[in-house]
Amino acid sequence: MSSPSPHQGTQPVVFDAEPIIIWIDDDAGADVVEQHLSDTYYNHIETYMSEVNLAEVHYNCAGRKSRAYADTKVRQLHQFGVQVVSTSATWKQAAVYKDEYTPNFPLGDAFALATAAEQNVLLLVGDDTDWDDPIDDGDDIIRAP
Repeated sequence: MSSPSPHQGTQPVVFDAEPIIIWIDDDAGADVVEQHLSDTYYNHIETYMSEVNLAEVHYNCAGRKSRAYADTKVRQLHQFGVQVVSTSATWKQAAVYKDEYTPNFPLGDAFALATAAEQNVLLLVGDDTDWDDPIDDGDDIIRAP
């Protein structure tokens, strides 16, 4: 890491897919995601994303625009320096989270949570209610917005 971040409150995080979509769409909370991406780019913090959540970003963008657009957005995340974490390191813990928060907890969210646990950093999520139980259980999760 180099010098301290000019952005108050940014810290190493794992991105769930939803905050990245918020950033792409420039929705409420995009500024929080942008600050984390900027600090990643300038080596103030490290950020991570599960392969599963990266796939979610890709298919979301491809479905709304095109595969080329999706490829561009994924390439941008790599250029910012977001580190993609292999599912080989997280699949078993993701299965535990999926089982723990079943029946409605999405598998992609289980991989995001497992990736945050693996990297020992906060998980940055959106505002959907799927995160209510893990937050209530004390998992280290912050929301954008």
